[in-house]
Amino acid sequence: MLPPIDSLSVDFSANTGSVIDEYENYSSPVAAATTFLCQLVSSRTKVTFLSILGFVDGVLDARPASPQRFGALNMLSALAPFAMRHPDVKRKMEDVTMKYVFPEFTSHEGYMRAVVSPFLLSVGGFCRSNKHAGKRSCRRGSA
Repeated sequence: MLPPIDSLSVDFSANTGSVIDEYENYSSPVAAATTFLCQLVSSRTKVTFLSILGFVDGVLDARPASPQRFGALNMLSALAPFAMRHPDVKRKMEDVTMKYVFPEFTSHEGYMRAVVSPFLLSVGGFCRSNKHAGKRSCRRGSA
């Protein structure tokens, strides 16, 4: 098993020794795409949100290679705050987490483990169903 530090996605600047958030680095293609996606969904939610989630679901259902899953999971992480505000999508987040997010924690690629951590932080808590007992338990905070 790899140490927990392996899954952190922070970069240390060689010049200042300070921590740089990947989304504060505006020259990064990932940061630019994520910013564009969030602006698009926040300004045109009714038109774009569900269709983008459908696209992400289709990509993840196909179980493509790691780079394509990375992109789809990154989109899912960026859209998680919007999903938690949408009543229909919020109910499906447990299934999404179990089907797509948790399996990536066993991935051999460190960047795949790192991309799912922000998703869990964005969700902030989730509900688990015990289908055998007919119960539902919710946890708040770190998943």
